[in-house]
Amino acid sequence: MNVKEQARAALQKLPPGYKEIALNNFDQFCSPSIKNFNPYIGIPSALILGFPFDMTPEGKDFWDSVYAWAMQKNFPIYSKEKIELPKLPESK
Repeated sequence: MNVKEQARAALQKLPPGYKEIALNNFDQFCSPSIKNFNPYIGIPSALILGFPFDMTPEGKDFWDSVYAWAMQKNFPIYSKEKIELPKLPESK
């Protein structure tokens, strides 16, 4: 499995709704920096390197929140306060 496939597989582990949006953005905006994907970090690495948050329809604030949630999930010491996923955007 190449690096891009590994990053895509990491995004598949996001909860329903978030997974589909992330994969769509990954397929549409995949960043050249994905070559730096770290499978040991998993979802956070795939998110931050997979696509530019500010170019997506959901925007930077949404993806910053998803990233923070994923970091806390992988690394509980990331934040003392529980980080929740942001509300999914309304379907258009």
